[in-house]
Amino acid sequence: MMYIGPNSRNLAPDENPHLDELIDALRGEMLQYSGLLVMLREQEKHILGQQPADIVASAGQMSEQLTRVANARNQREKCMQSYISELDEALLKRQLSSQALGNRRRLLTELIAQINNLLHEIQDHLKRNHDLLIDTLIPNQKILDRIVWN
Repeated sequence: MMYIGPNSRNLAPDENPHLDELIDALRGEMLQYSGLLVMLREQEKHILGQQPADIVASAGQMSEQLTRVANARNQREKCMQSYISELDEALLKRQLSSQALGNRRRLLTELIAQINNLLHEIQDHLKRNHDLLIDTLIPNQKILDRIVWN
């Protein structure tokens, strides 16, 4: 597997600032998704340990992390649009060969694959945590119903 963390970019004579910004934005997005996944794993521990105060606290932290994820995703979209505009312009001027991805194609592919894997894991954890919360709340709801209606 190729290392795709910070400072993994190889400088090349055919540097493309828009492509480099896109790569950096993908890295940032990947880091934010990783942070969210860590929080979901922690939340799962709190649910299993029946620690309501920690569950509530983790929900607030996750809300903040989701804002960071959205900002990273918006930044990536902005960088992608800049790069696409640059490619469109190069196509019009028939200068596309100098705008090619070159050796960074593999890096982009790896980053996108990592982000997709993280999204899949996040989805799995969200569903699992939701199911765990439901399983925890149902018995408590029955107790509350007995107290309230008796």
